Amino acid sequence: MNYKYPDKDDRLTIELINTEYDGPYWEKSEAAVLEKAGEAIKALPEKDDRKRLLDLGCGKGRLIGTFARWVDEIVAVEPDSSRFSEAAEAGALADKLTGKEIDVRNGDITCVEEGSMFDVVLSSHVIQHITRDMARSMIEQIAAKLEEGGLLILTTTHTAGCEDEFFREESKDGKRVSTSITGEEFDALFGTEGVLPVRIYSEDSVISMAEEAGFKAEDILCYHFKGHSSAAEDEEACEAGRKEEARDVLYIFRKKETLIDASIGYHFSFSIFDDEIGLRTDDESELRSSISRNFKDVVFYDSPESSNEQVFRDLKTGEDFLHGNGLPFQCFRALIKDYSFKMNGFEIVDSAVMVTVFSQTDTVQLGVSLSVRNATVDELVYLRQVLGNGKQRRKRNICPGAIQRDQRRTEQKNYR
Repeated sequence: MNYKYPDKDDRLTIELINTEYDGPYWEKSEAAVLEKAGEAIKALPEKDDRKRLLDLGCGKGRLIGTFARWVDEIVAVEPDSSRFSEAAEAGALADKLTGKEIDVRNGDITCVEEGSMFDVVLSSHVIQHITRDMARSMIEQIAAKLEEGGLLILTTTHTAGCEDEFFREESKDGKRVSTSITGEEFDALFGTEGVLPVRIYSEDSVISMAEEAGFKAEDILCYHFKGHSSAAEDEEACEAGRKEEARDVLYIFRKKETLIDASIGYHFSFSIFDDEIGLRTDDESELRSSISRNFKDVVFYDSPESSNEQVFRDLKTGEDFLHGNGLPFQCFRALIKDYSFKMNGFEIVDSAVMVTVFSQTDTVQLGVSLSVRNATVDELVYLRQVLGNGKQRRKRNICPGAIQRDQRRTEQKNYR
């Protein structure tokens, strides 16, 4: 491999620690979050009584011994030939001390045999130094090497802001100098000798990239806080949502089970006792006007266009069969097409809502149909059983998994 890590002997990182952080705290802070990663690895079900880990971009191999405690086999790869030599020595020492099978290779993920799968992939402080396209591709390649339900342990830089930040770091006159740059300038720096490109990631950026590759976040642990002196302070800050001063973050992602495309629907009814809505009258004009104002793509049951909609044709067939010649009571229906739902974790590609009003009994029935892409069975079960009653799922530091209206695709969102 021709790649050379530009921060020779980690001088820039060492100066950062010595000038902005307490050295002993820096090590304890990282050790605490790695123990959390170890707990997640130990909880993985064993397959064939062995757990395999791929350490991607292992550097000098400093984490090989740590993770050897929790797995049976490690394949560690490092593209920088000089750092690989030190990693090979670290791997040999860990092998001797733990008796685990450790294989250290000079290369990137392409040097791992096709079809070789792992229960865990570790990537420690790699994605912030490679181009944006390379980072996204790397996460996708990791997903291809992980067993379903396997873990990606990812450490990288952190900003509490909404946007990624980019920097050029180098040593000038023996001092570390960090200069803010654009994303394009960051990409162009890759491979430049003596200049370390650094991307400071927002949580949304990392989670989005991982979700697109088929991962879901299990836990997010910030560490290396300015002003802290113990790992206990880190944990307290994370629990309280105070992440502004954290330099680094550890993500525990789980690879989703096989993704599927599917259609799902559910119905629920409710009664309205507000006389102002006027459901007891024969005049539906107010309701029709309200729906028309708020939803551009709507088809009413008695419009000429209704004959083009399969759902209306199916309803008519069923009602004629059950009642002889349509419903014997008053009924108002509106089909709201492309209602623009969205849900975190998978894509909703098509949706519709059927509003049915039985004015004589003050009853409204809503039928919701969704076509989803890249969803897991668990997500479909959640969507089917829980979302109808308006509950939300929220795990610490993770966006809610509740269904919601995509306001970006809708000019008006309120109607009654």
